[in-house]
Amino acid sequence: MKYQNNQLYSECQLVSIWNAARFLETTSEINIPQMGSDKYLQILDSCRCIYGGCIVSDYERERVGLKRIKGKMDLNFIINNLPYEFTLHCHRGYHSVLGIKVKDNKILLTNYAIGRLYWLNWETVKEKQNKHLEGFYFIKDNY
Repeated sequence: MKYQNNQLYSECQLVSIWNAARFLETTSEINIPQMGSDKYLQILDSCRCIYGGCIVSDYERERVGLKRIKGKMDLNFIINNLPYEFTLHCHRGYHSVLGIKVKDNKILLTNYAIGRLYWLNWETVKEKQNKHLEGFYFIKDNY
């Protein structure tokens, strides 16, 4: 399973959605656009991710077969509700990343480090998480 760990514009929320779809195997890889393709750019444009934060992502989440549910910043809760989307404060503002595995006191994140998965300790995740959000987890949407 290959996760996307790069982006072209401000599509971090879409990258989290696509990585959650990969994790939960809700869609074939062919339904997730290749980075930089015409389809990819069309989705970014329709979700308003090219010139600012992704503000219209519900259609894409539904297209790949996911429900997004409010979670809570509790490691035991997160362990039992992967994949889990965090909104972490990084050098340029808030950034959506997806937790896909927990080992000891660390969480394996997608799209946190360019080109690779990254283990970040739980205390750092809690410190960087947007204090106004608890985060979200994804499940398959079976409608």
